[in-house]
Amino acid sequence: MQFLALWARTKSPTKHAVFSGCSYKTEVLQEPLLKKVIIDKNGHKMTVYVRMGLSMKKQNWYHKQLSYDEFKKFIDEARAGQENKKAFIGVINKDAAERIENVSGKKVSKIMMESEGVRHSYKKASHNLKDGDLLHIINAINTANIDDIKVSSKKHQNNECLEISKNIGDNITFVMEVRIHYGGWLALVTCYRQNKKGGATL
Repeated sequence: MQFLALWARTKSPTKHAVFSGCSYKTEVLQEPLLKKVIIDKNGHKMTVYVRMGLSMKKQNWYHKQLSYDEFKKFIDEARAGQENKKAFIGVINKDAAERIENVSGKKVSKIMMESEGVRHSYKKASHNLKDGDLLHIINAINTANIDDIKVSSKKHQNNECLEISKNIGDNITFVMEVRIHYGGWLALVTCYRQNKKGGATL
């Protein structure tokens, strides 16, 4: 199954490999079946049919946390695109989760980002963001003092929001929507530097 999962990520319709003295050839017949032809070192051929397991299927966004490079690429593509994609970008450490719960009464454990939140953060010149500012979001959430976390007076999609501030050269505020389902998520709504007047527009 490990070999088949590797093959499924290739673009070619068939794949050959040599493993433990045997030659393998696999091809997709009709999902969820694979045809697998095995030729041993003596030239004997055998054909088997393998049902594709979960490892063959594309993972949902919430199953895999993005690497730093993937996170950066997600932000760049969100700024340039129009789709609204979602990404699992980070885990909230125990101390930060406790601080957030003390302020909001909500339990959260993970951080997500949507393309719309990225575009909203950067589209207004008054937000005064630099290109790499959103890359600090995970560290900001996990290291912000309890005094730098407050419940926003505004809601987003009828969900409570938190304003989490962190001094990164200047004071940056990350406005995070609290989504309590599926273990508790913080989702970026918008972000701005301290000189933004009038607070965030949600």
